[in-house]
Amino acid sequence: MKKTLVALAAIAATGAFAQQLPSGANPSPTQNGVIITGLYDVGYAAITYKGANKVNTVAHNGAGTSQITFVGVQDLGGGIKADFFFENDIIPTSYVTNPGVGTLNGTFTSSASTSVTSTTGVQAVSTWGNGQVKAGIGGSFGYVGIGAVNNAALDFNQMSNPFGTAWGGGYGITMATVGSGYGASAKVRYDNSVRYLTPELSAGLKGSLVYRPKNSQAANNMVSTTPGLQGQSGIQELAAIYMNGPLNFTFVNQIDDGNDVKNLMGSAQTAKKFTTNSIGGNYTVGKTTVYAAYQTMKNDTASTNNKAYRYGVKYQVSDQLALSGVSSYVTNASAAKTSLVGLGADYYLSKTVRVYGRYEAVRDDALLLASTESNGGTDAAPTTAVTATTAGFSTGAAFSDHNRTRSMIGLRVDF
Repeated sequence: MKKTLVALAAIAATGAFAQQLPSGANPSPTQNGVIITGLYDVGYAAITYKGANKVNTVAHNGAGTSQITFVGVQDLGGGIKADFFFENDIIPTSYVTNPGVGTLNGTFTSSASTSVTSTTGVQAVSTWGNGQVKAGIGGSFGYVGIGAVNNAALDFNQMSNPFGTAWGGGYGITMATVGSGYGASAKVRYDNSVRYLTPELSAGLKGSLVYRPKNSQAANNMVSTTPGLQGQSGIQELAAIYMNGPLNFTFVNQIDDGNDVKNLMGSAQTAKKFTTNSIGGNYTVGKTTVYAAYQTMKNDTASTNNKAYRYGVKYQVSDQLALSGVSSYVTNASAAKTSLVGLGADYYLSKTVRVYGRYEAVRDDALLLASTESNGGTDAAPTTAVTATTAGFSTGAAFSDHNRTRSMIGLRVDF
C-alpha cells in the first residue's frame, strides 16, 4: 500500500493523468508500481435537439470522460522503463448500461425478436478496457506504445480547445471530420495500432508516428479477437508536437485508407481513403490563454472536402475560477456550414474537485449531427431493418430547424 501511495504521489507530481499530452506516452513514477487514477463527472443537463425534442436529465461527462484507469510501471535499468495503461470509460449515472457489451456490428435480435442489421462497426458502451489500452517501453530512444493507443488527433483536440473533447467544444461535430467513421480527427485511438514518440528533438519539440496495417482480407468485425478475422482500414499519422512554456501547438497529417476493406457482407468498399491535416494550439499571456485551430479533410473522390476553423479563450479569474468560450465552424463540399458557440465556467473546490457549467449551441446546416446523436435505432419494435447510426432525435433535411443546444451544471472529481 505504501508503494502505491508513493507512486501515486510521484505520478501526480508529473501530471501523468489520462489527459496528459502527448497522450500516447505517460510520464512514469520514480519507482515501480501500479496506480489507479481517473475521474467521475456527473450533473444535471438540458438538451434541445432540432427544435422538436427536449430532454432534462441527470447526465455525465460534461467536463470530462468518467473513467477508472490502471497504470503500471517497471524500471528496467539504464534509463529504460516499461509500462501498461488500462483505461475503462464508465457511465456513472447508470447501472443498467454499464455492464460490458460487444459491438452493434452484424445481425442481432431486437426486443421484439426482429432481426436488425448493422454494418457500422460502432462500438457500444463497455466498461472493461474500452479506452486507451496499451503496453509500452521508453528511454533515450523515445517511447513506443502498442495496443489501442491514443493518437495525435486527441492531442490536437485537447491542445486547441479549452473544453478538450467535453461539452462546449464541439468535439466530433464542428471540425472537418465528424462522428466515428473514416477520418481520424474524431477517433482518439485505433485498435491494433502502434505509436512512436521521438525523444525531444529540440526544446519542447517531439515527433509522433501512429501506424496500423490495413486488413482487406476479412469482413469488418470490430470485436474479433482472432488475428485475420478483423477487417480494418490502414492508418498512417505523422505529427509534430511542441510544448514549451506559454506556447503549445501540434501539426497532424493523417491518412485513413479504407479502400477495398470489406463490409460485413464481404463486399469491398471504395472511395474511403481520407486525408486530414490539422494544426492548432494555445498561447498563454498572464491569466489569458487563447486557442486556435484549422483543419482540412478530403477523400479520394473529392466527395468529401471539409474545412474547419476554431477559436477559443480561457480566462483565469482567480485560482479557483476559470471562464472559457469557443467558436467554431466547418464547411462541407457543397459549402453548407455547421457552427458552434460554447461557453463554460469552472470553480475549483480543490486541485481535484470542481463544479462547472457548460453551454453550447450548434447550428447544423451541414447536417453533421446525425452521425453523432445516435442510439442504435429509434423504433423499439422495428418491422424493418435499421442501422446502429439511426439518430435518436429527428434529423435530416426534412427538418427545417437544424439547431441543438446543450447545457449542464455538474461536479467533476479527479483521483
